[in-house]
Amino acid sequence: METPLTVQIVEFNTKVMQEELKKLGLKVNHHEANITFLKSEIYAIEESIADLTSKILCVCHPGFMHSRLRCSCLGMQHVDTVWQTMKHVNYVVVC
Repeated sequence: METPLTVQIVEFNTKVMQEELKKLGLKVNHHEANITFLKSEIYAIEESIADLTSKILCVCHPGFMHSRLRCSCLGMQHVDTVWQTMKHVNYVVVC
């Protein structure tokens, strides 16, 4: 005895939907892996920022010449380079 047409249609649609669901599951897994990777990258970057911040002992505002003289620990050229970089990220420690 043959299966009715409506049953065949339902079975076909069920298989198609299951295949699509598997594809979506793979995409979700891929995105979750990307999120995990990016979170680890964020953590590594934050660690690097904290490390670099701890190494910067003194960054002086160029307008404060008397303060700049006290910042010989990094060397004036390095202080100026760091100052320019820090201005771009809106982060400045004034001595």
